[in-house]
Amino acid sequence: MCLLIDGLISIITISPKQEMMRMKKESVIIFLILILSCIVSTTINESKGSTGEICLPTFNPQVDDQIEEIMNQVHIPTDQIILSTNMKQNKGESLGDQEIFWVVDPNTGDYEQVTAELLSVGLYCYIYVDLTTISTLGLTEATERSNKYSAEFDSIMYPTNLELVGHPDGLIGDVDGDPKITVLFTPESYNGAYFFKDDDPTHPYSNIREMVYIHPNLSEQRIFSNLIHELNHLIWFNHEQDEAILVLEGTAEYSRYKAGYLNNESYISAGIAADYNLTIETNYFKAYPESSLLYWDYDDYMLNVASYGRSYMFMLYLSERFGEGFLTDLVTIVEDGPAGIEKALQNRGLSISFNEIFLDFIIACTIDLEEFADGRYGYQTAEFKIGAVNQISQLPYNITDRKYNLYGFRVCKINSPPNEFTVKITNPKPDALGISAAINDKNGWNITQTVSLSNNEDEIYLYFTGDEIDYAYIITSIINTNTPTAPSFINPSLTAPYKYLTLSILDGYITPTRTISFFSTTMFILLPFVWVLTLRKRKFEREL
Repeated sequence: MCLLIDGLISIITISPKQEMMRMKKESVIIFLILILSCIVSTTINESKGSTGEICLPTFNPQVDDQIEEIMNQVHIPTDQIILSTNMKQNKGESLGDQEIFWVVDPNTGDYEQVTAELLSVGLYCYIYVDLTTISTLGLTEATERSNKYSAEFDSIMYPTNLELVGHPDGLIGDVDGDPKITVLFTPESYNGAYFFKDDDPTHPYSNIREMVYIHPNLSEQRIFSNLIHELNHLIWFNHEQDEAILVLEGTAEYSRYKAGYLNNESYISAGIAADYNLTIETNYFKAYPESSLLYWDYDDYMLNVASYGRSYMFMLYLSERFGEGFLTDLVTIVEDGPAGIEKALQNRGLSISFNEIFLDFIIACTIDLEEFADGRYGYQTAEFKIGAVNQISQLPYNITDRKYNLYGFRVCKINSPPNEFTVKITNPKPDALGISAAINDKNGWNITQTVSLSNNEDEIYLYFTGDEIDYAYIITSIINTNTPTAPSFINPSLTAPYKYLTLSILDGYITPTRTISFFSTTMFILLPFVWVLTLRKRKFEREL
């Protein structure tokens, strides 16, 4: 500042010749300062607020007669619409008939053929058992089991899914002209499977019938669960094929819950789940909440199983909060995945984003308090809490380079924290940081949901406070800034986008620290001086 004042006075008091000499000296000084500023940096602390933003809270058309209507409603490519002129007609299958079926070897993925016999005919199903299994069990035992399966299919599985996701003919029609669903029991299969190829008469390995596959060596409880799951897939795929895997698998798992298979005594006593309306898969979700809600972890067995549990708990959450009809609505909505969920909300007059739903969901999975906030943060029909929780008893706490999958989440529980504390975390730009905080103090629960959208800072600071805090849950995630997309079976993605973030929890109110180059700071200070020199130079030139 003294240099600047001296320069202003010199304009008035010195001669042109002296002015010329002074300008040369000052130009050299400025040049040296600018060079120095390029190689020196300093840290300037600036007090500022949080960078976060608070988020407020059955039909069966004839395809050839209605092809134009189907083209307008179903969102699949034109060449996937199956015309009834290509469909096989029902040949009237009877008990004891034998058929040759194409199956997929689960070990190699290759197609091969098996011969199976029709052992039971229900109102809505054919139960075929391959000859190898019949030979192993004996015809009497195989027939008794088949009759039990067909009775269960007719009385529970079919009507449950008919109500939940619609008629099996869907929008593409009945490929074989027979209203019954074929169930093939064969060890040359996965534990349970549905393949859309069987609804496509143009596929070289199509069995040209609506059918599902079940492994015969499973327990009866598991056979029921897997069969209703695969039937749900069959119905949904006859309506559309590009729905998000999250919705497809979550709804198929939900059909098990709707049928009552998750809350009977034999199911619980068999140790299939720790509690009612939960599954083996939800136990894995408890252990791996960091796996993505939107992406499917096919390559990692543990995370793959967790993906089923996670998608089921999400659809159960949606059904409890908005009604079971909400899931049914998703079948006929053109938009898929998160966009379809938002559309279903809009159709009900609700202005809620998918991201808001996600932040509510991860709190519900963490604290499970159905009596609080109209049940938004808990489950009514299940006792479920994430088990993978970092217990923190002392601050500061720091964990570096932790992997965050997009739309996965991680949970920290701070026991007896101070009444003021700060969460500092790496900015996941250009993605957003989503934080759900649940603080329990002498006044009860306080829920805060924060979404940081800033791309300007390397770190994000979030400040929390309470009154005699007992404990606090800090649930962190990375999310998209807008409505995300989710992989489908048509366009699967095996790996979720991810980032490595460093998380710190600090005692008190901590303000952000930014590093600004000395060059930038010096230029800001010298700009007025350079401007004065320019004026003096122009004055000097005029005097000459």
